[in-house]
Amino acid sequence: MRPLFTRTIAPAVAALATLATIPSVSVANSEAAQARTQTAPATASATTSRAASTAPKTFRMTVNPKATKAADGTVYAKREGFVGGRFSNAEIPAGGDVRGTRDDALYRPEWVFAHGWRKAVANGTYDVTLKMREAYFDKAGRRVFSVDAEGRRVLTDVDIYKAVGKNRAYDRTFRVAVSDGRLDLGFSAKVNSALVSAIVVKPVAAARPAAPAPQAQGVTGSWKLAFADEFTGTTLNSKIWTPHRGLEPYTYGHPYNADLDAYAFDPSRVSVRDGHLRLSWDPTPRTVRNSSGPPTTTYPYTAGVAHTGKGFAFTHGFVEARIWVPQTRGIWPAFWMLSTPVDKNWPPEIDIAEIIPDDTPDGLDKPHFNYHFKDSAGNNRQAHWKWYGQEGRSYAGAWHTYGLLWEKGKLQVFLDGKPGPSYTGAEVTNDPMYVVLSSGVRKGYSPAAGTMLVDYLRVWRRG
Repeated sequence: MRPLFTRTIAPAVAALATLATIPSVSVANSEAAQARTQTAPATASATTSRAASTAPKTFRMTVNPKATKAADGTVYAKREGFVGGRFSNAEIPAGGDVRGTRDDALYRPEWVFAHGWRKAVANGTYDVTLKMREAYFDKAGRRVFSVDAEGRRVLTDVDIYKAVGKNRAYDRTFRVAVSDGRLDLGFSAKVNSALVSAIVVKPVAAARPAAPAPQAQGVTGSWKLAFADEFTGTTLNSKIWTPHRGLEPYTYGHPYNADLDAYAFDPSRVSVRDGHLRLSWDPTPRTVRNSSGPPTTTYPYTAGVAHTGKGFAFTHGFVEARIWVPQTRGIWPAFWMLSTPVDKNWPPEIDIAEIIPDDTPDGLDKPHFNYHFKDSAGNNRQAHWKWYGQEGRSYAGAWHTYGLLWEKGKLQVFLDGKPGPSYTGAEVTNDPMYVVLSSGVRKGYSPAAGTMLVDYLRVWRRG
């Protein structure tokens, strides 16, 4: 039988050492000539002809002279299109990293003293992201610059150090409309020089008629949508979500069950991209500080978690998420709920879907349902640990919807709109609960790095 869950709710404080940067600069020729000979879809060059393909496409570019692969496997093309400037590869000492990102390779190289950047694109509207890092200066006001796009000021007085400090990833995104077949950026320095490490140009989808309100799958009656996050932006809504355990300013990285978990949490493994919340894990050791026992504990993996305890909780209703997890043994993806206030009381806990192969008759990944509560004597109890779904079918490697109908005295889970196990009894909580979405790795396993995707989270109430 699978060991019982015991979630650790006592707060702790995570601490990681930060290493200083030692920049080294190499000088390269201006890329203006390269920009003039860049091939466009038409026979003329990118700078002399404004013609471009009719379908807008996402373009990602590093300032490195060679293409670079991001941590999630996305390829950034080698640099092109700069007008003026030079290359600076400010390396970090061995064992160090760029804070706030897993993509050190994107943020270490820099193009400095640029006057402009050009790229042939299809006419349309784009979100342009500049990826930057301050590796040289140690105080605010030492590097200040502005950015123009298509002749319009889009960023004013950018000061990377003032915004995030030294050696930390810093992204700025702006929207620009292109009508002449070429995206033109201009850089103007107020103090020292402009700096950029990578550029992402992403087309903005044309506005469409409003879609009807989404409907809960599998339940009958009249329901009103009370909360929805479709993850269509580039970051989590910080008024609702916390990409860590606890709440600011007392967040921490300890796993929920140190007896079974082989990972610690870190916000760098939580991101929003391409319409999905992404919760990743990888074999990077993570050390956390303990409030009791040994001063620190080091876990072999780092993973991502996000919860709504800061800005959204509810009592009774229907909650649903559409989730994809890879077919990888040893991971622990979960969709579950805890009671508010955050870290004050446990149980109750509602495990809607923990997608693992334990106790399944075919050894395949399936969602599991459980409910933790206190009995009348104050003892911690759990209803049952029950897999659900079809025998002979794995629920990893494909998208599925997981739902929970929560009513007074009853809990009922749903899978792709069909009812699964339920629990009925006076022990069913009426406390406000918040949602937790978590990745992770189990002790005794060594899976490769991977990512759990969440397409949406929605909550309905009757009415």
